[in-house]
Amino acid sequence: MDLPEEAEPLRRTTETVETWVDKLIVDADERGLFNNLPGAGKPLTFERAPHARDRELGYGILKNAGFAPLWVEIDKGIRAELEIMTSIRERGRALVQSRTFEREEPPGLIKEKPGLLRRFFGIHPPSTESERMAGRSVEAELNSLRRDYLSRAEKLDKQIELFNAMVPRDLWWVERPRLTPQIAAKEFDADTSGSSDTD
Repeated sequence: MDLPEEAEPLRRTTETVETWVDKLIVDADERGLFNNLPGAGKPLTFERAPHARDRELGYGILKNAGFAPLWVEIDKGIRAELEIMTSIRERGRALVQSRTFEREEPPGLIKEKPGLLRRFFGIHPPSTESERMAGRSVEAELNSLRRDYLSRAEKLDKQIELFNAMVPRDLWWVERPRLTPQIAAKEFDADTSGSSDTD
């Protein structure tokens, strides 16, 4: 295919640059500059990234250089924070399961026979001031865990929003659901109330 006459200078410039680059590579090889490169003499390995589509080559170059796209780095931070928040909910659940339940006034038959509480439900009303204080300290610790959880959720939701904005549009399916304050509160309260329903 013949190039139009006005494209001739561009073709000559491209050929000149390619020749110059080839000359630099040959010269560097002759001086031994490529001898101690990592992986020298070993076959190149290409990892497939089928979900990267047309970005596969670019992502491979970034990975080989020890980097990842910014949205991937943000996702790593999100996953780490989600693990911390899961452990906070687990601590809250353990607190709820370990505390003694206060009952001001046992109803009906239980009021007359407090042994029924222990036998059928495994709980008993606090009988001493120290048991009542322990119940209050558990409640205070649970409230502290909830505040920490909701604070982390607020920051995490901003990271999720940023992540979703940075994910390439053709990878929309990797976007994460938001963690609004209402969702986070519902999640924590459901976990620490003994209910597994987080709708």
